[in-house]
Amino acid sequence: MCIESYLSSSKVQESVANLFLSDANNGKQPVEVLTNSELQVAGYNANNTPLVEQNTGFAFSTVAIAFPHENYIQQGLQIIKNNPDIGKLQVDTRDYENMDRNIYTSVTTTFNHDFKIFFPSDTHMVAAVAYYKKKYDINIHIVCEVQAYKTYELIQQLNDGEQLGVIARPAQFIAHVTPLIISKQGEDIFIIILDSVDDRPEFAYIIEDFFKEKLINPDDKKNYHLILADGDRQADSYSCRNDAFIILKDALRKPNVVSYFEPFKQELSGEFYQSSADDKFVFKTYSVQLPLFLFKTIQIDTVLANFTDEDKSTILKISKDGDIKTLQTHLDKYKRSVVATTTTEISYENQVNPETNTYDQEVITEEKKCIINVYLQMKGFLMLVTVFPELSDAEGKIDASKQELLLSKYFYADS
Repeated sequence: MCIESYLSSSKVQESVANLFLSDANNGKQPVEVLTNSELQVAGYNANNTPLVEQNTGFAFSTVAIAFPHENYIQQGLQIIKNNPDIGKLQVDTRDYENMDRNIYTSVTTTFNHDFKIFFPSDTHMVAAVAYYKKKYDINIHIVCEVQAYKTYELIQQLNDGEQLGVIARPAQFIAHVTPLIISKQGEDIFIIILDSVDDRPEFAYIIEDFFKEKLINPDDKKNYHLILADGDRQADSYSCRNDAFIILKDALRKPNVVSYFEPFKQELSGEFYQSSADDKFVFKTYSVQLPLFLFKTIQIDTVLANFTDEDKSTILKISKDGDIKTLQTHLDKYKRSVVATTTTEISYENQVNPETNTYDQEVITEEKKCIINVYLQMKGFLMLVTVFPELSDAEGKIDASKQELLLSKYFYADS
C-alpha cells in the first residue's frame, strides 16, 4: 500500500486520532526533560528507558472566559530574570511515541501559550514549604531516594492524630516528584501516594523496600498502610512540582485527610513481619480513588469526561460572604483557548528509499484551537510571587543565607 492510501485509510485515521485523545488510564504519562548546565530527565529508569508516555487529551470547555491573575505573570517573569536559580521557563510541548509492527509514529504537540510553564527549582520549593508552614501550619519536607530513611524518621516523630507531607524524588538529578501524605492514627501509619501521572510511582517501591527492612526492628510495633491513589491529572510535562504543593496544601488542611480516602477500594497485598516468635506487625498496600476535592489541577479531559454533574458540583470552598466554589466553577475560571501545533512523523521501517538509504517517512503538521485548564500554569507564577519573600533580600535578589537555611531545614538531598 502506498503512503497516500495508507494515510487515507480509516485505520490510520483512528490511530492518529487516538494519539490526541488517549485514555487517561492507559499508562501514558508525561516525561520531564531539563536542559541546563546539567541534563536532568524525569520519568526514566536507571537504564535510561522511559517510564512514562504522554497524555495529549484536551477538551475542558468550548468557551473561553476572562482570565485571572494575569498580573502575576509579569511579576513572576521579573523575579526569574533577576534570579535564574529560582527556576526555569519551559515551552508546553508534549510528546507521544508508538511502535506498531514496522510503523513508528511520533507526535509532538506544542501549546502556544502566551506564557511558558514555570518549573520551580529546589530553592523555590523550600521557600514554598516555609510559606505554607507559616500560613497554614502544615509540615512538608522534600526527600530524595538516598535519604529515604528521613521519611521513616519523620514518621517516628509524629504524635497520634498528626499528619505531614513529603515531596519525594527517586534521586536528586531526576526532576519528577511524587507527593506523599503521612498520617498517624493510634498504632496505624498511613502513607498515601499522590503521584500526578502514575498510580504506582518508583518512590512507592522505595518506600516498600525500605520500610519492610525497618519493620524487623522489634521496637516498632505499628501497622503500616501504603495507599496508592489513582488520580491521573497531569498532562503537561513540567507541572508536577506545582501540582505537588497544591494537592498537599489542600489535603493537609483537612484535620484527618485519611478519612477522605476511605473506604479503601482494594487491598493489593498484605505481608506480616516478625521480629521474634511473639511479635508480628503488618505492611499492607491498598488502591484507592483520589477524592474529588483534590482534582483542582486536572488537565486530562478523558478523566474529566467520567465525572458526573454531581461530581463536578463538589464544593471546594465557601467564602466568608457565602459564595460557593465548586469543582465546576473552578475549572470554568481557569479554562482558556490556545492554539496547538501538532507534528506527526510516521516512519515505515520496512520501506527503505534506495536513493537516500533512509526509511520512508511522512510528516503531517496541523494547528487546532483547544480549550485547556491552565490552573497549574497560572498557579506556578502566583506561587512564585507569593513565596519569593521567604528568600529575597532588600533588592529582590535571593539571599544566600536564607536559601542555605531553608535548604538545610526542609530538603534532604543525595549528598
